[in-house]
Amino acid sequence: MAKIVIVEPDARMREWLRLHLQTEGHVVQAVADGARVLDLVRGDPMELAIIATNLPDGGCFALVAALRSNSRTANLPLLFVVPPGDTAAMAQAMAIEPDGALTQPLNRARLLEAVTSRLYRGVTSSVPNLAATMEMRPEPSERVSGVLVESKDGTVLLMVLRNLVTLARSLRGRTLETMLQRFYGECRDVVSKQGGWVVRMEATGLTALFEDGPNVDRHYSTRAVESALGIVLAARRVRQWASANLTDVFVPPMSVGCGVHTGSVIVSRISVSTLSAPSIAGPTVEMAQRLDGRAKSLGWSIAVSGPAAAQAGVRFLYARQATLADTEHGTTIPIVEVQGFNPGMAKPGELTMMTEAREAVLANTVIARLAGDVDPSVTDKTVMFASQRPAGADTLPQLRDRRIARRLTQGIHTATWVALNVPRDREEVIKTVSMAEAPPEFVDRYLAHYAKLADLDQRNVVSVYEVGRNDTLGFVALECLWGGALTEAIRKKVPIGLALNYVAQMSLALDAVHALDLHHGALGAQHFLFRDTGVAVMADFNITAKVLAELMPEGASSASNALAVMDSATGRRRDFKALGLILCSLLGILADGAEVDLDTTPENIDRLLRMPIEITQLKPSIEGLLGIGSKPPFDRAEEVLVELLALREIFPFDVRSEGPEGSSLMR
Repeated sequence: MAKIVIVEPDARMREWLRLHLQTEGHVVQAVADGARVLDLVRGDPMELAIIATNLPDGGCFALVAALRSNSRTANLPLLFVVPPGDTAAMAQAMAIEPDGALTQPLNRARLLEAVTSRLYRGVTSSVPNLAATMEMRPEPSERVSGVLVESKDGTVLLMVLRNLVTLARSLRGRTLETMLQRFYGECRDVVSKQGGWVVRMEATGLTALFEDGPNVDRHYSTRAVESALGIVLAARRVRQWASANLTDVFVPPMSVGCGVHTGSVIVSRISVSTLSAPSIAGPTVEMAQRLDGRAKSLGWSIAVSGPAAAQAGVRFLYARQATLADTEHGTTIPIVEVQGFNPGMAKPGELTMMTEAREAVLANTVIARLAGDVDPSVTDKTVMFASQRPAGADTLPQLRDRRIARRLTQGIHTATWVALNVPRDREEVIKTVSMAEAPPEFVDRYLAHYAKLADLDQRNVVSVYEVGRNDTLGFVALECLWGGALTEAIRKKVPIGLALNYVAQMSLALDAVHALDLHHGALGAQHFLFRDTGVAVMADFNITAKVLAELMPEGASSASNALAVMDSATGRRRDFKALGLILCSLLGILADGAEVDLDTTPENIDRLLRMPIEITQLKPSIEGLLGIGSKPPFDRAEEVLVELLALREIFPFDVRSEGPEGSSLMR
């Protein structure tokens, strides 16, 4: 552990230098200018000073002159950091310290190598290598142990070698070792070239972190995704090299998978005695790990979370979309497949590399669709299902042209699944009802109600692709919605105009469903999802409860069944009352901790409302939806829309909009 002072005017560069040196165990003090440096090094002697040559007003070399003129700091080793293209500063720095000048852009490996060289400058000329230098370093008088923990924003890349077991069975031990050493050496070079650093590397894969640093011309997510493509390309090149140079008759292809996610990362350095072990942790790291597992189940090579893809920009070629359920936090995030580089963003000389990377990803994706060392369906269940599953939960339904991926929910007679429609290459939500377990009348009525929805063409109602049956089950194929849930919007406290926009869209959905003589009767925010364009979509219709109540009205004992027995007028009214409660939740005007549902009396709802003066103009609309006050209760969409349109002058919103952006709401 060395004491190092950094003098760097750029805050981002200063933090980057400080983090990487601290994770190596050094004690670092970082300042923006040279005003405090003399006092720092005189009061607490340092072992190295890293000085940027672009200090304001020529302060760099004035500071060096002051350090050299003082007997206590005259021999302090210096390391200069020179901006790119500044030849005058480089010449002056090398005149002072011939071996102590670094040019930007930097990476972690170059920085640590230069720091090590400057710390041992007094003995490097007399020893043949760094190992000997380390042996000659005096033992510290006092061994130090401790933990350094910091939180940083960055992007995590996790790479997994998916078919390590297959490789081990097919290759001799020496051949496999040589092949893996070359592969991981190339992976480390790819990450370092993009300004990242490898946190962990083992036979099964590696984890790398990308953050703000010297390469400020590109976002760290861009560099992480480019590294993922470089790793897939490296796997192909290493296999070609092994086939040409190693002695085994056949070298199997290497199947790799990558997950990329951006967010807050906990960086820790645990120092025990003279050893220092940097590592990263936190939800971002865990999500990157789960992204790779999700990519394997989908047959992808590289899976990037929505936030990371948005920050990475248009340099890459994005393909299929899906979602990843974070069951621990109760959220769902969009993910996207990366299939290569965008040729339109090629720099001079990059087209050949981009073409090769595209071919490597396509070849790797073919391998990814195979079972490999672990069956993708088993991997996905490990992530998505609880440990205690009901008997028979492992049996996936068999449907023509569809590959079932995983179960979402299990009801009384029905189950909901996510599946891939193979001919159309799209993901679908499949609702199934077993012929052996459900009464024939239930199956007939259940499918008949969804058949009515299949004929409905309304953009705020989920699309029903197909209704059918085979020898063992009836099924309904629905649209997958990847834009998030309304419950997430409630937690985030959306603007008033956007909340009114959502209510208008939900009113149109109810109007279309009610025209088919379908009413929910137990509607809640959880029954609305978003498309990725921002359109609010009704995705649940309480059909199971409705059918049970139609078949056994006298036995409708559960709350949902009892609601389904009600006539259409009562059902419509309850649905619009539910919209009123959703609007109150979006605006946050219910008393904290208040438990309000559709059976709460109007008097109690009125008592629990906390309406700030700035939104009192919304009171007639809220009262009409909830059925309180003097306003006649709403039970039709046109009543809601007329009331909302009158508010546009006060709370601007575009009723033709899909959400924050988009086209026609009234289409």
